[in-house]
Amino acid sequence: MRTFFLFLSLALSAAAQIPTEYSLEATLNEGLNEETGQPVFLLNGTTSLPNGSALSAHLYYDEVSPGRDLRYLSVKVNEGRFSATFPIFQTKTLSGTYLVHLLFNPYLQQRPVRASMGEQIREYQCEARLKVGDDTSLNRDRQRVHRELGKKIETLWTIGQDLRLFLGQDPTRDTWQLRVKDWHGNMKEIVDACHNVPEYKALKIDDISAEATEDMSLALHQLIETAGHHLADRNNPKYSTEMTKLHRMLDIIRHDCNRRLGLAFANEVERKRILDTAKEGVLMAGGLYTWLKRDPKATPVVYQARLEEFRKEFHHQIEQLLNGTPTKHHELIRGLAIRANTLFDIVGEARTSRTNLIKKIQSAVDLYLEYAEPVEEQLKG
Repeated sequence: MRTFFLFLSLALSAAAQIPTEYSLEATLNEGLNEETGQPVFLLNGTTSLPNGSALSAHLYYDEVSPGRDLRYLSVKVNEGRFSATFPIFQTKTLSGTYLVHLLFNPYLQQRPVRASMGEQIREYQCEARLKVGDDTSLNRDRQRVHRELGKKIETLWTIGQDLRLFLGQDPTRDTWQLRVKDWHGNMKEIVDACHNVPEYKALKIDDISAEATEDMSLALHQLIETAGHHLADRNNPKYSTEMTKLHRMLDIIRHDCNRRLGLAFANEVERKRILDTAKEGVLMAGGLYTWLKRDPKATPVVYQARLEEFRKEFHHQIEQLLNGTPTKHHELIRGLAIRANTLFDIVGEARTSRTNLIKKIQSAVDLYLEYAEPVEEQLKG
């Protein structure tokens, strides 16, 4: 009887030591690798989970999106603490919000860990967030990354233009082979550089990077091969047709990628379209006040929403121009934004103003148009 009582007491005592709930908390901070100077993310946390527990740690950018984590690590709990280092970027941390999703999965634990948890074994999870930079730096970084990828795509496209010019010089087969070797080396370097880039994955343009560079590389290989086969037979109509088709293919891929990245580059037709769209937004915003006065459906909420819509779309056009225009023209483009912002502000004030601001609005529209008129010509330079 005494033995049974002792056994029961020990069992009750052991059960009492098993928590009814486990804690899991973590923080995420920036740091530097002291040896390389590479920026890293530092994860630190505390938990009441058993010693030796394994935590799955996924680092995400902006939001938890399964399959789109920037890095995964398995982290071990040691005496109620755990830590991990995530090296992601090579030189500079991309601005934005980062978060680590931590998960304790009972089915991935070793038997002693599961046994020590008794009936309380189940999943535990938490998140740690870190915001790097502000909205301005985020927009600046996004433009920089898009521009860098755009330049790689442009370089591939330029190889096709070099090929065309080189063929006009009527090269010998020996000189042709030397140039082909250089082209192939440059193509491989660019395509390789566009894979597994964390900035592209974070900003969800890794699909553009992979598809664009591989598609352009394939088209260039076909272009080089076709041209090489007909060096001695340049008047063959089939050759001319193939070359025209392949060059057209390069142009289409380049244009589509620039569109998806929001880049205009040196395409005058594309710039004119953007400038015209921006001007239309300014003119429509200028007409809001008149619409407010004559349309009973133009409630203050609808009025403000329409104004913000025009403002947002206009600034999207300005960003595209800045992304795809040489730096020497940036002040010119910012001048458009300054004059448009003046108009948007006046139109915003007009809704609650006790005086009629139609003349002030018209004056702001005129100032924008007078400034914008010669911009198209200047951007050609």
